[in-house]
Amino acid sequence: ASAAAGHWRARLSGLRAVTPLPFDRPPARAHRTRADTVVDVRLTAAASAELYDFARRHRVTVNAVVQGMWAVLLWQYGGVADVCFGATVSGRTPDVPGVEAMIGMFVNTVPVRVRTDPEAELAPWLAELHAERIADRRHDHVALTSLPRPGGRPGGAALFDSIVVFENYPVDTAAFAALGADLAGLDAVEVTNYPLNVVVSAAEELALRLVYDPALFDADTCRAVAGHLVALLTAAPGAARRPLS
Repeated sequence: ASAAAGHWRARLSGLRAVTPLPFDRPPARAHRTRADTVVDVRLTAAASAELYDFARRHRVTVNAVVQGMWAVLLWQYGGVADVCFGATVSGRTPDVPGVEAMIGMFVNTVPVRVRTDPEAELAPWLAELHAERIADRRHDHVALTSLPRPGGRPGGAALFDSIVVFENYPVDTAAFAALGADLAGLDAVEVTNYPLNVVVSAAEELALRLVYDPALFDADTCRAVAGHLVALLTAAPGAARRPLS
């Protein structure tokens, strides 16, 4: 526990403020966030294939590319190069003794801190982000409430206002078909207390769902955010050696 606490203290050291979002109506102090409204977009099959190939060639996960592009987008929106958002993880790290025999939900949300550099080349920068996430993974079980807040804010204050959820678990439709079941149109909206949520599903066409609080964002704003993220992900394979700026 002490090693995990030390890791996160070091990772979050010097983080000065919560990363700004393009709110249409900034939350009031007493606002209780309820993100339950969605915008759905997809990359084309061709763009998705190029993105998957780009990740393989540079030995990073597609999740790392998505997180990197989300960080770039937050930087572009807020003008803050040192950004932080959340990432949902399984919580079943090998460092937890006996975790493979435990039953129940271990899902956790942990911070992803990303320092953007206008002069950094995209591919090496993503490789660094990927390596940092591997280092973080050993400590993914730590409770979010125990982590230090930006600028010394109290423990109940927000550490971030957006999260990225990457879903790459397969649905075995063949197995269901063998049982006489036909699955189609599966859909669910998970309500969260974060103002803006990016849910990414790995498929032939990479699917992006923005889940947002309509009290804080207009639909047009979130459609624009989704479109900008699609544009960054589509452009990434052709920009491996270009600077982030």
